[in-house]
This record gives sequence, structure tokens and C-alpha cells, in this order.
Amino acid sequence: MKKYILGLTAIVLAVAGSAFTAPKTISAPEMNHKATQTWYYTGTGLSGDRVAANYQTSSIECNTGVQLPCEIQFDASQYMIPASHTPLENYLASFSTDAAVTNAAVSKKSN
Repeated sequence: MKKYILGLTAIVLAVAGSAFTAPKTISAPEMNHKATQTWYYTGTGLSGDRVAANYQTSSIECNTGVQLPCEIQFDASQYMIPASHTPLENYLASFSTDAAVTNAAVSKKSN
């Protein structure tokens, strides 16, 4: 009988403990690594297309130019390595020239 009561007590404590444990939530950075990221180029020069500091996540107006990237999109899960850099930095580093970034952009703008 003593083992039965101890077993039942252990089950009750386990159920009660799990009732007060919050489920794991996915943080914003984790979510971004699993989704398509969209970035907008804020630079104004003809160079700097491969510099992460020249991009923001807030949308901007893209005109009909062809000289500069305006909006870029990529699957962040494909650009996680090296982990010492952000997916944006890794994505931009995958291009050999600024012109290649512009060519791959979803939309472009003029200088």
C-alpha cells in the first residue's frame, strides 16, 4: 500500500508541476532564421550593396531604377553558417560583386 501511495503521489506531483510550466515559445530571432527575410537597401552610392549596415527591415519606396538593389529576400535558414555572422551578412557575402546583389534583388531603385 505504501508503494501505491508513493507512486500516486509522484504522478500527482508530476502532473501538477507540468501544469505550471510555460510552453517553449519561439523568440523573434529564432523565427527569423526559419523564415524568408526581406531587407531594404538604404545606401545611396553605387558601392556598398554587400554591406549589412546599408539594409533595414522597414520597407521603403522602390522606384523603377536599375542601378541599386531596393528589396532583397532570402531563406535565412540557408545562410546560418558561419554562426558568427547574421544571415544577412552571410547572404551578402555569398555574392562576389555589388552588381550581383543588384541583379538578385527582388526590386531595384535608381541612385
